[in-house]
Amino acid sequence: MGSPKINWSKFTINPDYDAAPWWDFTKEGKLMVRSCDVCGHRWWPPGAIGCSSCGNFEKTSWVESSGKGAIYSFIVVTQPILGAFAEATPYLSAVIDLDDMRGVTGLPVRVMGVIDEGDDQAGINSKVELYWEKISADGKQMPRWRLSTQQPANVWKFEGRPKGS
Repeated sequence: MGSPKINWSKFTINPDYDAAPWWDFTKEGKLMVRSCDVCGHRWWPPGAIGCSSCGNFEKTSWVESSGKGAIYSFIVVTQPILGAFAEATPYLSAVIDLDDMRGVTGLPVRVMGVIDEGDDQAGINSKVELYWEKISADGKQMPRWRLSTQQPANVWKFEGRPKGS
C-alpha cells in the first residue's frame, strides 16, 4: 500500500482559540495532549478544554507524548470523502492508544491517525510510531503513523476478506 499520498494543499487549517496551541506545538514536532492540573486526567483531542473527569476548566496544561502506541481499532477507507484524499485510497484510518499517556481511570489516551501500511501488514494491537508531515507554509505539521520495527505476537489481522475486494 505504501504511504498514502494526501494532498494537504486542499486543506486550510484555521485553528480555533482552544486548538491553536496544539497546532503551534506541531510546528516543533511535539505531540501534545491536555492534562488536568487538578486531578491528573489526560485527554485528546486538543479542542476539548475541560476535564471530563473532575470538571476543571481553569487549570489545564499540555504534556508531550513520545508518539509511540498501538492500534486499538481501524477501518480501511476505500472511498475518498475529501478531495485531498483522492489519491490516498485505500488507506487505514486508525484509533491509536498512546503508550505513555493514561487518563485517571487508567485507560490510554487515544488519538486518530492515518497509518502508512495497509491491512495486510497492520492489525489490532500493531505497534506504531509517529512521524511528522509538513502541511502548510507556516510550519504546521500533521501527525502520521507507521508500523514499528518490533511487533508483538498478539496482533490480530482480518483474514476473511476475499482477494481483490
